[in-house]
Amino acid sequence: MSDKIFLPRMVLVPKSLVFIVGFFYLIGALNAAEFFIDPISGDDNASGKDTDSAWNSLGYAKKQIRAHLNEIDGDIIINLRGGIYNLETPLVFTAEDGGGVNRTVIWRAYENEKPVIQSSQKVTHWSDKDGNGIWEAAVESGALFRQLYIDGNKAVRCREPDQENTIDFGPYYQEVIHDFDNKRLRISAHNIREWEGFERMEIVVQGAWYHSYLRTESMIVDDPYDRYAFITVQQPERDRYFNQATSRKADGGAYHLENALVFLDTPGEWFLDTEENRLYYFPKEGENMESVEVIYPRLEKLVILKGKAQQPIRNLTFSGLTFQYTNWTQASEEGVVATQASQPRGYPEIMADMPTAAMEISYADKVTIDNCEFRKVGANGLSFVMGVKNSAIINSRFHIIAANAIHIDPARKMHPEFVDKCTKNIVANNEIFNFGQDYRSGMGIVASVVEDLLVEHNEIYWGPYSGMQIGNHHEYYYLGIRNNVIRNNYVHDVMRLLSDGGGIYVIGVPDSPENGILVNSNWVKNIRASAYVTPSWKDNVNGIYLDEANEYTSVESNVLENFGPNTILYKIHGGSKNKIKKLERESIDLPRTQDNIIINIDNVSQNDGQDKITLDLAAQNQSIKKSAGIIDHYSINQ
Repeated sequence: MSDKIFLPRMVLVPKSLVFIVGFFYLIGALNAAEFFIDPISGDDNASGKDTDSAWNSLGYAKKQIRAHLNEIDGDIIINLRGGIYNLETPLVFTAEDGGGVNRTVIWRAYENEKPVIQSSQKVTHWSDKDGNGIWEAAVESGALFRQLYIDGNKAVRCREPDQENTIDFGPYYQEVIHDFDNKRLRISAHNIREWEGFERMEIVVQGAWYHSYLRTESMIVDDPYDRYAFITVQQPERDRYFNQATSRKADGGAYHLENALVFLDTPGEWFLDTEENRLYYFPKEGENMESVEVIYPRLEKLVILKGKAQQPIRNLTFSGLTFQYTNWTQASEEGVVATQASQPRGYPEIMADMPTAAMEISYADKVTIDNCEFRKVGANGLSFVMGVKNSAIINSRFHIIAANAIHIDPARKMHPEFVDKCTKNIVANNEIFNFGQDYRSGMGIVASVVEDLLVEHNEIYWGPYSGMQIGNHHEYYYLGIRNNVIRNNYVHDVMRLLSDGGGIYVIGVPDSPENGILVNSNWVKNIRASAYVTPSWKDNVNGIYLDEANEYTSVESNVLENFGPNTILYKIHGGSKNKIKKLERESIDLPRTQDNIIINIDNVSQNDGQDKITLDLAAQNQSIKKSAGIIDHYSINQ
């Protein structure tokens, strides 16, 4: 691996030599104070100073640490013993819980143990009272959730047609047509029956890069030949959906119906009756409902770091912790109309209904998330909401994510004040897969109006839409996006359902060529259009995609390999100030370009008449592939 591709502040350290990673130094100061928490045998009346006198709860420990923070000179290490920490309320950190200029507060897993922070409820006392193989149990009054886990595995919310695979979650019905005059959806009458519980049913529509959950209100067959049925959906999502110009481009797309007891006809499916507070499940072969563990999520957020613009949280690290089982119920309450990156459309306030995250961080400086795991979450995994600087998400694992795994700057304000902007952050060496599991336009990494962001050595795969999106807004002028680097990532087997996206997706206009975007030495592989792509967008599945209003982006020395029919090596949509050079491929059609400087692997001359460049393709391909994706361990030093 060539040293020249790394920024000076980053060094590689063998995993065996690393104790724990802090943001600007390796932790292990001799004057550190240590405390202990044990969810099994701990006692909040104990001192918390060793394993035999560990505290029991996270909230109590945080309160005690805050009370005595100024009495300790060095780093403060809070060791979490293995076990389940089941939260009733989110764990909230403020500036008073962080470290100082020369001190870091570290919440970490204790010596090879696995602490798990979650918010969940078990369901017990199951019965098959009707003897039809459908088991049922009572849930607490008012319970509302959209995911259910059987022995740790995500079950399927009952639907029609039945889900048969986890690649594109198909099959689907197709050819949904939009009746904009009456704000209703036209589907084939052959795909419907006289269903009960229609008022709780949802029609789930995927149109190119959109994915919407719409609660049904009524359905009629309004055709003399009984060919078509028309579905009217509930408010407010009806207006939110039909007021989007993009919806007009989704005719002929795929859809399915979800959440009616009549659909509960296949092993592995479940249904929640919110009126009767009853949960129904059709067990798979071999599942014994008297012994399986059935869990549903409760809280939407597990951990909140909530600094203030003038008083950010500083020097706080989380290491070796697992976060799981979170909820998000907006689709059940008012539907979801979501564009790319599961970003809602048509809402009165831009941030009011953004999908939440298991961990949310606002106004923070030098926060590190290292060697953590985020899984089984109902919306996003981890979000840098706003004002997060000099912070890192490294060596972590994200999977079974309903929407986006990592979301930086969901506020996506144009020209944000510096104090609100997310700057000088690193997302590196993370394994990100099985995202977009419920909200299919979700991505592995999303970063909006960001500056000095480094995204490197991540492996991103098994997603229904784009692997990552860097930048935001379809505006042809500078909005605050600048100086971002995307390098040495391995992105593969994404774009498995939707279209108008890519393995690596870049959008936005930096303020100058010197502060542009660099897409360098990435390996993008196995991009193939789904059979359920909206017909008018079937030729818009891409390896690297520079979308509208994107300029000053350099794409250099990337390997793109094994693309299927109707996929494009890279695409430039609008924008005329991008530079594409040394773009490698293996058995892919030549790219389509638009007013750009380009050198193809066949040594086509640049559009501006410069000399041809000859490359040793085999050697360079192997070098780029070898350096892309996960490395042994990623450490950040000053």
